[in-house]
Amino acid sequence: MLNKLALKKFKSKFQKKPTIPYLNSFLFLLLGLIMYASMLSNIIPNYMNVSMYDKATENIWSEITIEDKEKTHEKRQLAAEEVPNQYKLWENYRDNQLIKLTSLFDYAIEIRKDYETSQFRTYEDFVEELAGFIRNQVELDINRSSVHMLVNTPVEQLQLSREIAAATLNDAMSENIKIDDVTGAKHDVKNNILKTNLSNDLREVVIHITQSAILANYYFDSEKTLFERQKQRDAVEPVFIREGQLIVEKGQVIDENIYRQLKLVGLLDKQSNALPFIGLFFFISFLLFVIITFYISEDQKQKTLGLYVLIFFLSFLLMKVTSIISYDNDFGIAYIVPIAMGTMITTMLISERLALVSAIIFAICGSIIFNLQATGTFNFTHGVYILCSSLAGIVVLSKSNPKGNIFKAGILIGFINALLALSFDLIKNGQTIWMELGATITFSFLSGIIAAVLTMGILPYLEAGFGILSSMKLIDLSNPNHPLLRKLLLEAPGTYHHSIMVANLSESASEAIGANGLLARVGAFYHDIGKAKWPQYFIENQMNMDNPHDKLAPHLSKNIITGHPTDGVKMLRKHKMPQEIIDIALQHHGTTCLRYFYIKAKESDETVLEADFRYPGPKPQGKEAAVIMICDSIEAAVRTLKEPSSEKIETLVRNIIQAKLEDGQFDECNITLKELNIISQTVCDQLKGNFHSRIAYPEEKNKRVKQA
Repeated sequence: MLNKLALKKFKSKFQKKPTIPYLNSFLFLLLGLIMYASMLSNIIPNYMNVSMYDKATENIWSEITIEDKEKTHEKRQLAAEEVPNQYKLWENYRDNQLIKLTSLFDYAIEIRKDYETSQFRTYEDFVEELAGFIRNQVELDINRSSVHMLVNTPVEQLQLSREIAAATLNDAMSENIKIDDVTGAKHDVKNNILKTNLSNDLREVVIHITQSAILANYYFDSEKTLFERQKQRDAVEPVFIREGQLIVEKGQVIDENIYRQLKLVGLLDKQSNALPFIGLFFFISFLLFVIITFYISEDQKQKTLGLYVLIFFLSFLLMKVTSIISYDNDFGIAYIVPIAMGTMITTMLISERLALVSAIIFAICGSIIFNLQATGTFNFTHGVYILCSSLAGIVVLSKSNPKGNIFKAGILIGFINALLALSFDLIKNGQTIWMELGATITFSFLSGIIAAVLTMGILPYLEAGFGILSSMKLIDLSNPNHPLLRKLLLEAPGTYHHSIMVANLSESASEAIGANGLLARVGAFYHDIGKAKWPQYFIENQMNMDNPHDKLAPHLSKNIITGHPTDGVKMLRKHKMPQEIIDIALQHHGTTCLRYFYIKAKESDETVLEADFRYPGPKPQGKEAAVIMICDSIEAAVRTLKEPSSEKIETLVRNIIQAKLEDGQFDECNITLKELNIISQTVCDQLKGNFHSRIAYPEEKNKRVKQA
């Protein structure tokens, strides 16, 4: 493991927060302006120049979803009016009246008994007593003649009358009796009592008393009525004018209701409204925030941002032009938009992750740009089409594809787009117009072809204009027939073989830490190209010859050895190689010390400084250069091992990385300790495979055949 001393040198490297230079700020602002300008015309509300009772000159659809509050109120009011008045049954009224009725007859029975046995009280005294009880206690409206009849009626008849009156009152008041129904209830009581076997006079008294006890027990409940009506109102769903709803057909007279609906959805409001523009501003601000956040997290270079802005502009220009051409066209010409071009170029020149983010943004913005034939702000069908087409441009175009395969990728994208167009039409489950469907599928297929043609035409200019080292360019540079590689092979074959081995190690290690493995491989091919100037002065090329450094002073040898990075830079620039390759050649030794010649010089002169025997640098600025520095040293050192084993290889690899870390060679690149451990493990695994043990086959002894 890397020790604590090395850890201290790494602490200061990752404490600074990433910043955005002023130029980048301008480019991000330009990116937002491109999006805003391309979608501005698509969010401006449409206004209809119509008056009431005019005939509509075209079909008019609603562009928004909004509640029709007036219709909602009318519908809810009708529902509430259908709810009848609610009443409440007061059951205690029946019980109270029964108590009064039975109390009256019970008291009348007692009066009758006293009347029969009393010798001191007069008849009138008993009548007055019963009348007072009825007036003060029972509170029933009983006439005087009925009181006389009760006093004169025998006890047995009074008891029977009590039972009949109570039963009749109970039956009557068990029903719901409204105020308007009291008269009818009294009439029913009379009819029921007339059927009894009481005497005529007594029946009239019982009818009169029972009718006096009848009260309304079913009263209007205002609270319950309001509650039920409100409940019915709440159950009614709001009436909406839906987005895409046809408000008026062509030729239809615009009556008062239609005019009101047009005004409600904002088609008659000619006053300037800033809300759509503010909404678009916030919408684009969010998209821009996503791009900036991704840019900072990915640590993209400034020139890639400028390139991305240009790709973004071209993609939005294609969408905008296609949307204008496709307006009022019913043959699916909108599907010809070659939006896959943007994600294909972004994938090849910048990164797949940025292309993925771009695909999502293209889809969101495209759903607005292509809303001219839609009824709302977003055309979700075309948004999904743009998303799938853009993703297809990322998936089918692998980084390892040569330039000749772009057209093949375009054909495959065309087939995918055509399949999407067909699926969209089938999902609608409507009546298919085969001519229109055929045209839509054709335009969709041509979209992929056009995207490929545009990509092949634009790609070279973007590479040259922005100095972008694309995967395609790296593949071209890895060709063994390149003049510089041929020169290295013929003039410094040992260095050539060493570069191939370093390239294999560097590619695997770079990919293991998420760096650009292809750049590391190609950079390793050319990292020692400067040795081709003085090949005999480098140990790997000294075959069957004496080492010339044995006859040179240490300082002179140092100048030759440390000069090969700058010599290589001159050769690379002469052949107009990409700057990334030049940087790797210049940085792959950093400022390391030539300890062999330093110790040799120190033997004859104690005043020699170590700094005089260091490479001029600079130190590695990127992960790929750091990986090549490590693999370069390891590949050269592992050749010195006698009988290499797994343990020896692991010790050697870790010691080399440890030494360079302690020497501060990684201070200027953003490589981490974890990534250094991954590099160590990856390189060890590959070297173990290269130096695995083999079976020693015994030689067969020659047998002499004796001639007879």
